[in-house]
Amino acid sequence: MSPQLGHAQDLGNNTDLQDSNLSLSLSTTINFSSALGGSITIGQYGLYNTTNIIQAGSNANTISVIQQGNNNTADITQLGVDNTVNVLQEGENNLFKIIQDGDGNVANVNQLGEQNFIVHQIGNEMTVNITQYQK
Repeated sequence: MSPQLGHAQDLGNNTDLQDSNLSLSLSTTINFSSALGGSITIGQYGLYNTTNIIQAGSNANTISVIQQGNNNTADITQLGVDNTVNVLQEGENNLFKIIQDGDGNVANVNQLGEQNFIVHQIGNEMTVNITQYQK
């Protein structure tokens, strides 16, 4: 199973999203508000994973979230122009929160097992590359 690439205009007024018996049993949650044309890719595999996204600004903003395991949370707020967030969380109980407010910011985060990372990128052309894992 691979994540599907989607755009905000593909989902109209929350009527296209419907829970299936499978999603209810897995308690997977995806909440988002997106700028027209912004790119969001989400793949969640496991139990009780949650992704919350607010994407505003330009259609050049991109977000990719892959969560594999249980009880993982990604909270992403993306404002401005040409910002990128790539998140991979594997294992259990990972937490990732980011606010990107500016232009040309990049965050690449890999968390493997019970890790927390919170960052505010307020400004322009900032890059953060983080890999955290449990020994």
